[in-house]
Amino acid sequence: MTTSIIASRPTLDVAVASAVTDADRPAAAEAHVFRTLIAALEDVGLLLVILLMLPLLILLLGMPIALIVRAVIEIARRFL
Repeated sequence: MTTSIIASRPTLDVAVASAVTDADRPAAAEAHVFRTLIAALEDVGLLLVILLMLPLLILLLGMPIALIVRAVIEIARRFL
């Protein structure tokens, strides 16, 4: 009876479990903290960009409206 090569190999779970040792766990925890810190810094940076773009957005939307209102008022003054 022949055995399959695949059947004789350990499963992935066994390989992963044997690859992770107690010495690797603090490094993994530090890497998790580092990734969390980087993600938080990215969120703060994105919020800062949004807050800095808000006045620009107000200007870009408000300026044409103000010009249109000013033009309508000026036209109304000329005809009245």
